[in-house]
Amino acid sequence: MTARANCRIVAMAYDSGLRRVTVWHPGAEDPEVQSLPQMDGVPTTLKAVASSKDWLLESNSYPSPDAEPGLMERERELLFFDAVTQETASLGVRHVGYDYLLQIEGGNLANSLWFLGGAQTAAAGGKLLFAPMDEAVLEVWPPGGRSPERRVALPVARAPYGREAIRALRAKESSAASGEDAVLVRKQFDGVLDELPALAPSILRMVRMGRDVWVQPFSPDLDGQPDWLVVDPGTGTVRATVTVGQDWTLLGGSDEVAVLLGQTEELEEQFVQARGIVRARE
Repeated sequence: MTARANCRIVAMAYDSGLRRVTVWHPGAEDPEVQSLPQMDGVPTTLKAVASSKDWLLESNSYPSPDAEPGLMERERELLFFDAVTQETASLGVRHVGYDYLLQIEGGNLANSLWFLGGAQTAAAGGKLLFAPMDEAVLEVWPPGGRSPERRVALPVARAPYGREAIRALRAKESSAASGEDAVLVRKQFDGVLDELPALAPSILRMVRMGRDVWVQPFSPDLDGQPDWLVVDPGTGTVRATVTVGQDWTLLGGSDEVAVLLGQTEELEEQFVQARGIVRARE
């Protein structure tokens, strides 16, 4: 990832396994290596970078050994981190997704349920962005702020989850597994269908694209590819919609270029392609 600080571009690399961030500053001979802090002994995860010093972290959490199995909300504390002063400021505990708790020998296991969607985080225009689970809005936070400076309403229709789509995904996932793994997959999916939340989240993905952020609505049928919304966090406006083909995954880009991931028809190879952004005439 890259970040702009004082009009100078720095390069950053995040090692999630070691919880370590490496920062290359212009003109410096050696990179700066920094470990993510722990909060009350609990590790944190890097979620977004507004600049080389302004980061958004998420606290990790582990289920209690005596927690009941089943569908559970994943709640995490979000934190601003100043990489220069090493100070943190809490944005509070937020609902960021769903887990399914399985009982296994020796304890329990919380599996993240990606197909139920979750809260999304990003950074653009020097701001840190958060799309919550329960509203079709984009919160725009100044680094270190105690509250969002604006909430951008998103023209997204919230809808119930598609049960048939989840059943189809259950069949696909269990057929690709074998033995005990397939049993666990079916058990998890059956439990989700029994306790399925009423409403899906509004946002599936957010991608920083220069000064804007592109927002992809969540599709409850799990197979849709709705158009992306182009949001300017500086003005709090939804500037445009963009169509990205179903065969492409948006990786990132700038104000002028989109970087896409594709794959061959035989699904044997993946490749990256950069495309210029074409704007319709007004």
